[in-house]
Amino acid sequence: MKKSQEQSIHPLTLIIFVVMIVSALILYFIKKDQIALESTHSLQRLKTYMQQAAPLMEQRSVFPRFSLSAEAVYNKEVGFIASDTEPIRARLSKPKGNGPFPIIVIVHGGKGGDAIATDAIAQLLGERFTRELSVLTVTVDWRNSAYGQGDVVDVTSAIDSIRERFDAEQYPLTVLGIDRGAYIALAAIQKTAKPVAGFMSFYGITHPDEYYRYLQTQNQKQAQQFVLQTGCQHETQPELCLNTLSIKKKTPLRIPALIEHSTMDMVVPIAQSELLAEQFDASMLTWYTPKDSAVTHGFMEQEQATGFEEGMNYCMQWFQQQFFVTSASSLSTSTTPAPTSTY
Repeated sequence: MKKSQEQSIHPLTLIIFVVMIVSALILYFIKKDQIALESTHSLQRLKTYMQQAAPLMEQRSVFPRFSLSAEAVYNKEVGFIASDTEPIRARLSKPKGNGPFPIIVIVHGGKGGDAIATDAIAQLLGERFTRELSVLTVTVDWRNSAYGQGDVVDVTSAIDSIRERFDAEQYPLTVLGIDRGAYIALAAIQKTAKPVAGFMSFYGITHPDEYYRYLQTQNQKQAQQFVLQTGCQHETQPELCLNTLSIKKKTPLRIPALIEHSTMDMVVPIAQSELLAEQFDASMLTWYTPKDSAVTHGFMEQEQATGFEEGMNYCMQWFQQQFFVTSASSLSTSTTPAPTSTY
C-alpha cells in the first residue's frame, strides 16, 4: 500500500504541470499574434512610404503620373524602382512652361542614403539650375553601398527611367557628379541604355587606387576609412581591389565635359580630376580652376563659400554654350588648362 502511494503523482504536481502547459500555449499564441501584428505594421509602413513619401513610384517609370503642366515645380519629392527592385527617392525641379527642357541629373557626394545631403544639394544647385537655365533637374538619393555597387545601380536606373519618360533628343540629359558622386556618375553613364549628352564634375574622386595612395601620405586613419567605404577592407591586397574599381576607359568619351576643381584642394587633390580628364576627348573638355587661392574643397556645396558664385556662373555659362547655342555667349578666358600634379 505504501509502495502504491509512492508511485502515484501528487495532485499539486499535476496542477503545476497543467498550468505550465496552458501557459506555454498562451505564450505561443500571443507571440504568434505579435509576429503577425509586427508583419502587418511593417507592410503598412512600406505601403505608407509608397503612397506618401514616394507617391510617383512605379516599376518602369520614374515619373509615370507627373504632368508637365506649365506650372513651375521646385524640389518636389519623387520616387522610382531601381533595376534590382530597390525603392529610390529623388528631388525634382521643373521650370515654368511646357518644355521641352534639357535635363540635369545631380549626384551628390555625401553619404549614401543621406536624405539631408540630397535635399540640400537639390535646393542649392537643382533649384538654381532650374530657375536660371530653365532646365529640369533630378537629384538622386543613391543608397549607401560599397563603391560601384548599389550606388551606381541607383543612378543608372534613374537616368534610364528618366529617359523612358522623356525623349532623348528633345530633352538632352547631362549628369553632374560631386566628390564621390563623380565616380558614381561616370560609372553610371557607361551603363545607361542610351548615351548622355554631357558630363560635369566638381572635384570628383574617380580613381580610388590613386586616391588611397594619396591618403596614405596624408592620414593613415582616413586611408583605412576610405578602404572601408569602397568595400575593399576584406581583401589581402586592398590596392588591387581599388585598382579594379578605378574607371579607366581605353576610348575617350566624346561628349561635352566640364571639370571644376581648385588647385588648393587638399581633401581631393586636383590630380584626381586630371585622371578624370583622360576619360574624355580633349577637344570636348573644359576646365575651370578658380584663381582665388582661398577656394578649397567643397566650394560648390555651400552658397557662402569662397568661389561658389564664380563656379556656379561659369558652370551655367558652359551649359548654355553647349545646349542653348543660339543664345549663349562664349565662355570667358578664365578657363585654365589642367595643372600638372603628382600624388
